[in-house]
Amino acid sequence: MGGDMKKIEKKIKALYRAFFITNDINPKTGEVKEYGFKTWKFASYPFIGSNYGDKGCKKILFVGLDLGKDESRGRILGFKEKREVVESMHNHIKTMNPNMSGTYITSIYFLQNWFFSNRWGLIKKSRSYKEGVRIFNINLLSFIALINLYKFVTKNRKRRSGGENRKHIFGKEKELQLLLDEIEVFNPDILIFQSRDFLNQKYHCFFKELKKAFKDMKLFIAPQPAYHGPRSPLHYLSRLKRK
Repeated sequence: MGGDMKKIEKKIKALYRAFFITNDINPKTGEVKEYGFKTWKFASYPFIGSNYGDKGCKKILFVGLDLGKDESRGRILGFKEKREVVESMHNHIKTMNPNMSGTYITSIYFLQNWFFSNRWGLIKKSRSYKEGVRIFNINLLSFIALINLYKFVTKNRKRRSGGENRKHIFGKEKELQLLLDEIEVFNPDILIFQSRDFLNQKYHCFFKELKKAFKDMKLFIAPQPAYHGPRSPLHYLSRLKRK
């Protein structure tokens, strides 16, 4: 178990290490020298589920916009700690935020044939993300991975809402290349971008290059679940758009 996870961790860490050296980022704290170590920081490594790529399951990679909050307490949040935080949400569904609930429901949809195809009808009847998640006892969060387009947050940021951290502080082309390199490492079967912002024309060349590099990968763009509102999971899933 977790063979793919460990290989991916090693490759991602090497990818980021090179990026840190090139852009003078402190590898322990994530602080950016260009901004005098005062404003911006790289806060967290990606979330890689402990079963990502195992049991012959489809590999699902979600790409969000930004972290929205600095949870790393003066350092970079490591793979293990990030995994413990995200996977533990399965046992605390009542407190799961709308974004993770929507992500979970989407995972159930794409992995239903591996675990519970005969129970998918129950999801259709559920009135909310959380109600749908409660139906199953398998922690599907362990079978997915999560990354973000924008890698940096303002230090000690506590508010998740708002777009002030949605900036390419090292330039759009350089950071989109980093994202492309990450996707190559994860090598997903299904790639889901979770924001309508990705429909913006400025990402046209990026998606063109992405589809050229990964011809067999299924690519979707979906609304960010937290902004979708308290609607049924089925209504949300109907808004998944194949790119």
